[in-house]
Amino acid sequence: MVVIHSCIHRLRANANATLHSMPFASRVTAARKFIDNRREAIARVSHIARASASNVDRVSIARSIVRSMALSAAAADGAAARDDHERAPDRARAETSIDRTFPQRVFSFPCGANEDGEHEARREPAGARRKARGFAYFAQLGSPRYHVAPMVDQSELAFRELCRRYGATLAYTPMIHARLFVESEKYRREIFSTTLGDRPLLAQFCANDPEILIKAATMIAPYCDGVDINFGCPQRIAKRGNYGAYLMDDWKTVEALIRKLDEELPVPVTAKIRVYDDLETTLKYAKMVEAAGAQIVAVHGRTREQKRCAEYRANWYVQISVCFFSISETTEVPVTIKHKNTP
Repeated sequence: MVVIHSCIHRLRANANATLHSMPFASRVTAARKFIDNRREAIARVSHIARASASNVDRVSIARSIVRSMALSAAAADGAAARDDHERAPDRARAETSIDRTFPQRVFSFPCGANEDGEHEARREPAGARRKARGFAYFAQLGSPRYHVAPMVDQSELAFRELCRRYGATLAYTPMIHARLFVESEKYRREIFSTTLGDRPLLAQFCANDPEILIKAATMIAPYCDGVDINFGCPQRIAKRGNYGAYLMDDWKTVEALIRKLDEELPVPVTAKIRVYDDLETTLKYAKMVEAAGAQIVAVHGRTREQKRCAEYRANWYVQISVCFFSISETTEVPVTIKHKNTP
């Protein structure tokens, strides 16, 4: 009995922590997963206990297990109610802000145009001189609260639309290789597609050549609300291609990439960065990125070497410090914290 109750107590504590620390994922799904894990754990413990328990003890054990399952179901119902209540304003705004009738006509390069050569998802960008900046740009996006971070082989149109149905208020494309996007018609057709309802949308690129990046970004600008540069990818392919987090050793190129888009692209530019081992260097890096023209800076609180999210905790101290810098000093751009386990 002591073992059973101890197991129940630990699982209940884990459930509360899980349900209250997932602002970017469905708490209902987390609750259901918790119930399944709990059933399996209690079944294993109860099997051991029954092997050496008397008939009277077995009745008590069974009652404890049934009571535990009832508490699990109540926790799931409570999580669902809280989730619905918190997401209701975002869902309502998403439904009223744009026509989300499905199915919608899909645009992809080089096809998707109507008889006039235009697609309904195309919008005329504001222009390099008239585009919104800083918090004005963030407000123009609708002050999005729930961002669907870019994920390789995951953040395609179907996934973005699914997330928007359940309350996501901003989405990214998967990371797009700028050079391949410029050179390959097949790559453009496979990597990017969108619809009228796929907004607000940030198209994320990796690159190390400002001229190639501006060509790629200009092609996609009419179909998105901004272009994001990925300075956070730590994978080996990024090292071989000299992009992503491996540009952290080349601030001159980082600044040139951002400044090129800020000065010439008709939509705003944003950036995702990782942190350094020390706070001082991280703050200098973030300030340089902001000064170069990034209108939103997303901070992933791990260093370039910390690739496996399961092994390394995010450095929340550095992330919060960078956000505090954005509030307390002269910067006028929003700083977001990258929360989930995407690279």
